[in-house]
Amino acid sequence: MPRLVKPADPAWNDAVATAQTVFSSGVNLALIHHLAGRSEPATRAELAKELAEFSPATLSKAAGVLAGAGVLKKTPVLGTATGRLNHAFSANMPRIEALLESLRSYALGAES
Repeated sequence: MPRLVKPADPAWNDAVATAQTVFSSGVNLALIHHLAGRSEPATRAELAKELAEFSPATLSKAAGVLAGAGVLKKTPVLGTATGRLNHAFSANMPRIEALLESLRSYALGAES
């Protein structure tokens, strides 16, 4: 069985499929909401501390999915304690808005 069901509809496109992936998960939505409200990017460790209701592994996986979809921006940073290269994440608001619009247009039958 496929992970995501895709209707046989000519209006269904890659942007709608990406929006389905991005916005169909509670952890994804919580992560987007949290980062959209921050003025500075957050590392995985900061996100794990600030969103303690989710496991660090769950947040890390969600951040990777969202970054892959272009919804989160990844900025390389050096870890303060370890000196290792890490990433800080921030919300890519134009991409989020574009995906929301594609989902709205598909769901409501609006012509693009």
